[in-house]
Amino acid sequence: TPLPAGTGVIRITKTLTVPSEITTPFQFQFTATCGAASFSSPVITMANNSDQTTDITGVPLNTNCSVTEQLPAAPTNYHWATISPQATTVTATATPALITFDNVRTRGLGTLTINTTLTIPATVTDPITLQFTATCDAPTAGTTHTVSQTFTGSGTQSTDIADLPAGANCEVTTQLPAAPANHTWQTELIAPVTKTIPDAGVANVDVSNALRAIPVASPAAVPALGPLALLGLSSLL
Repeated sequence: TPLPAGTGVIRITKTLTVPSEITTPFQFQFTATCGAASFSSPVITMANNSDQTTDITGVPLNTNCSVTEQLPAAPTNYHWATISPQATTVTATATPALITFDNVRTRGLGTLTINTTLTIPATVTDPITLQFTATCDAPTAGTTHTVSQTFTGSGTQSTDIADLPAGANCEVTTQLPAAPANHTWQTELIAPVTKTIPDAGVANVDVSNALRAIPVASPAAVPALGPLALLGLSSLL
């Protein structure tokens, strides 16, 4: 279709980059604001990692235009990278003004924090190290992250596992060291805990345990022999 006299085209090349787990299509549209007038592109549909070109037609020549993009809503736990409006001017009917919009959709990130409170009696002098493993279902199932905490006495420690994919489900297991000699753990086996990682937030796992000294049995006392018992014993000799 011929363009009206004195008008031209803004040609937009759009590049879409999304994580592999996002397979649904998205719709995009562009608007050029040129002075007091606005002009829109057709709606385009894109999916996966792809490129597509669309035109905004009927734009007055030699008018400064600002082109913006209408983004669809991002799925939960994902974000669109922000793209600023782009300025352009159409100078000739037969020569489109070319601009590019590169859209990248990324997954949000969150943190898993392990908070441990440990009670250790003064009879334990060696350091006690606990190990924690978070097994998450993203970015791929079975992804593991391991951290440790070392205590030299009773206290509380917090350790972060950062930059985990938002929405990931992570099962946290606790590996206790062997109890020192003549001591035992109050809880020998700590049950795994599963947490969902919040977008730009923190999921907390609270662990509490204590080492207990094992009482040492005293030897049984030998009863003392009284005078009568000694007399009886002497008669047997």
